[in-house]
Amino acid sequence: MRNGEELTTLPYGAMKLLGERVGKSFAAAYDMTVIAVRIGWALFGANRASDIPAEREEWYRLMWLSDRDFCQLMERGIEADLGETRFAVVNGMSNNTGMRWDIEHTKQLLGYVPQDDVMQR
Repeated sequence: MRNGEELTTLPYGAMKLLGERVGKSFAAAYDMTVIAVRIGWALFGANRASDIPAEREEWYRLMWLSDRDFCQLMERGIEADLGETRFAVVNGMSNNTGMRWDIEHTKQLLGYVPQDDVMQR
């Protein structure tokens, strides 16, 4: 902390990267497997695509992660056999039409098969 700043005031991206680097360090130091999931965006509660407020930018819609896909992603991550891979970073979004983030690595590494698409309301 600097000048009494709270940890939560640090930039989001820096904290995300720090968490991923800590995971990578633990994987190497303790010979364990760590999967860092870059979770997209979700609503609290029911998290239905049709409930995304109209004023939300397209960016939020394109990185939406449904509850069903989130649960599958976590299950696949827990059960995945990564072989010799000890650390991986994967993107976690639903199969959204027009999405800018690549989830092919997530699909291949974990066997993730997202079922939902923000455009299919």
